Amino acid sequence: TAIGGDASVNGNVGIGGNIVVSGGASIVGNLNVNNKFSVASSTGKTIIGDSTITSGAHTNALLTVKGKIVGKETVVTLSNWADYVFNTDYELPSLENLETYIKQNKHLPNVPTAKEIETNGANLGELVKVQMEKIEELTLYMIEMKKETEALKAEIEKLKSKK
Repeated sequence: TAIGGDASVNGNVGIGGNIVVSGGASIVGNLNVNNKFSVASSTGKTIIGDSTITSGAHTNALLTVKGKIVGKETVVTLSNWADYVFNTDYELPSLENLETYIKQNKHLPNVPTAKEIETNGANLGELVKVQMEKIEELTLYMIEMKKETEALKAEIEKLKSKK
């Protein structure tokens, strides 16, 4: 089907071949192209790759894609970014407590387990936020270790100078 101007359809559209629109198109109803691309105007949901992906943990998604997505940029907006780690009231877990947690739970605190991600998928914005939290915690551990190392070096120098 080729449409050279504007097109308006007030019902459902099923397309078995190619569609080319060189003007504008407006569809009031549903659009389904070979079960590979569908738009439901009543819900605003768009499905690409397989129109049968409508169940499971992602039923509320406005865009569902079965397959790889390639793009130049993705923007995720979140509140409460991980900079709270640098607040003076943030309690950085001791490395001993962190080690115990990891041994017991087989993952880092606040990080979803492999099973959770396999079952529910991963919210990329939240996952990046948690990764940033862990990076910031690692930075604080490194600063702490540097101070301890400097103190030990100073103590060694004192012992050397007493000889």
